[in-house]
Amino acid sequence: MKLTEIRSILESMTFPEEIPIDSITGTLKSHFFHKYSSAGASKLPVIAMYSLYQLMMKGSTRYRNKTLKSLRSYESPDMHAKAIGDVEVVDESGEYFEVVEIKHDIPISDGIMRDSYNKFRKTSIRRYYLLTIAEPYIRKGEEKQVENLKQRIKNEQGCEVIVNGIIPSIKYYLRLIKTPSQFMEAYTINLKEDREVKEEHLKVWLDVIKAIRNPP
Repeated sequence: MKLTEIRSILESMTFPEEIPIDSITGTLKSHFFHKYSSAGASKLPVIAMYSLYQLMMKGSTRYRNKTLKSLRSYESPDMHAKAIGDVEVVDESGEYFEVVEIKHDIPISDGIMRDSYNKFRKTSIRRYYLLTIAEPYIRKGEEKQVENLKQRIKNEQGCEVIVNGIIPSIKYYLRLIKTPSQFMEAYTINLKEDREVKEEHLKVWLDVIKAIRNPP
């Protein structure tokens, strides 16, 4: 199947209105953890989280008068280096309000937290999510250091740092949107439209959503 055909199928894709949250997260795990033959899989959880924020921005009072910035290119290192995270929400003044940074298959460590803090310490950001698809999500033996650094950042800068796994976080966010099936539609559209998503990623997504679209 050609790439143009895959994108055409995804464009016309529809989903049942009622989809269990566990089914959605199971489908995402299959997509995130598939062994691709090409690079670029690290952007998939970023697109998933971005899709959730698109939906939450519309219905949550927390994000009233806030703006979700466009996803930055992973293929343009200079542009990505200027970001303080993967998913960025700014306030009416253009100042950082809430940011999500997602690590691919590496647990959060004291060093990773320090690197992130150096990116946002001079901003007025109020909440910073540091997520990973790795399990466990905190490097073994560094749980205490991570917790201590979270408290230090809160005291010094005022930002609440939340460290978690990507799947538990997605499961929580799915409970906040009106209809979880909306997420499946948004994620599928964003996958189709992002030119950095490889053909292999789109093919696998078509395969893994067959069960959720056509349950036994």
